[in-house]
Amino acid sequence: MRDIRYAHISLLPTCSVGIVNKLDGCAQDAIERGLPVDYLIIAPRNSAPSFEGFDAVKVLFVDADSRLAIRFAQFRVLKGLLMHYTGVVLRYPGADLGPLVLGCRLGNCIAEHHTLFIQEQSQSSLIRANIERFLGAIWLSCFYGHIAVTDQILDDVLSRARFAKTFGIKRVLPNPYKFSSFYREGSFKKKETYTGVVSASSFMLWHGLDRIINMFRAYDGGRFKLLVVGDSTAVTATISNLDALSVVEFISRKTKIELSDIYNGCDFAFNSFGLDRLDMSVGSTLKLREYFDFSLPVISPMRDSGLPLNFDFLYTENMSLNSIADYLDGLDGVPLADIKQCAQKYLGVEAFNDAIGSLWDRVEL
Repeated sequence: MRDIRYAHISLLPTCSVGIVNKLDGCAQDAIERGLPVDYLIIAPRNSAPSFEGFDAVKVLFVDADSRLAIRFAQFRVLKGLLMHYTGVVLRYPGADLGPLVLGCRLGNCIAEHHTLFIQEQSQSSLIRANIERFLGAIWLSCFYGHIAVTDQILDDVLSRARFAKTFGIKRVLPNPYKFSSFYREGSFKKKETYTGVVSASSFMLWHGLDRIINMFRAYDGGRFKLLVVGDSTAVTATISNLDALSVVEFISRKTKIELSDIYNGCDFAFNSFGLDRLDMSVGSTLKLREYFDFSLPVISPMRDSGLPLNFDFLYTENMSLNSIADYLDGLDGVPLADIKQCAQKYLGVEAFNDAIGSLWDRVEL
């Protein structure tokens, strides 16, 4: 019998820093604790420079002349990897070329889902959304099982997999995060002016940046300043009179180190304000976890699947800056280390990695 070893595999068209940082953190934990789990990414060769600095996750590069050919090459590499592992968790890539290359023999493969896939694809490509709507119903039925970051996403997947009688695995595993060993010193301070931050590589409609900006536009107090970090051109092009909002500062994409410096100078953060535009009712965003790693209390109109309802450092109530100011004032004196430690208890990578090896317990190896 071959050695038991598992893999978590992602097919990425580009290097999304948040996703890769999460996967690298999971890989670090697996290596540190000697777990039989490999984390692998299959990506285009031309994106190689963007993956520098991620030392634990394994990146396999493919070469091709077009986006379609790259996609095909990624699936070919994935097909070979499936044969070498006892079980594989595959970050669900969508049912386009997958069934063509992999077929329907996916008995050792569990699909991992992070979004309401059809709703998200409809934002950018109705063609791909319709492919998923019809072909996905077949291909989703071929996996051994499915895991998702929220109950809502899992229910959506299971309802679309119309040709499966049952699955070996149906489970919710919220997004994990490898928290750093760094802790901010001191305690949260009540201030006359709080500095907030919202960050993304590229802002999309579901980040809800327009709603956050409109909240500042409707505010007549002087207690807030907002830093918007990342490529916001697609969103800000549709928002008028931004120059009049002197308390909002737009900053371009930053490196990991530069972003860390920005976070360390902020008091709180805004999570995505537009997930409902994807019909989502519960979140599990990586960005929220990144904020907590820097001891930033988070403002979000939506609760997170990995946190208890009464979690002190996630504010989900009245989304007005006056109410947010009252909430932040109430945190006066809370040790900054406590914010991070409380989040890490629920969102750390350890529980996720421990679960990976147990997913196939009922399979004959």
